[in-house]
Amino acid sequence: MLTAGFTAIAITSLGMCEWMQENWWLVIIVSIFIIVVEIALICVRSLARQVPHNYIALFIFTMLEAYWVAFICQYYVYDPYENSFIEDGYRTIGMAGAMTVAVVAGATTYAWTTKTDF
Repeated sequence: MLTAGFTAIAITSLGMCEWMQENWWLVIIVSIFIIVVEIALICVRSLARQVPHNYIALFIFTMLEAYWVAFICQYYVYDPYENSFIEDGYRTIGMAGAMTVAVVAGATTYAWTTKTDF
């Protein structure tokens, strides 16, 4: 919900889109930190299994991922040359969101109904 909310703000606010475009270098830093947090959670078992450290690391990862997804989505809806929104971009983002919901719902349904554990 955090990612969806942040993305909704990024694709509906001209000021936010303009700021994200001007500060494009921030997405590079965010990407590096995403990889660092992900590797830390995978490689350091104690970090991934100790409360509240795991919740803090997961929250940081979620915040970074929310910014990254919002940055990518605003490229589909914002035209920096005309400082306006592109209507076709909303359809693309909507389809991507719908497909994400379908995959998560399908995987969740499978996990709840199967006896197989993997």
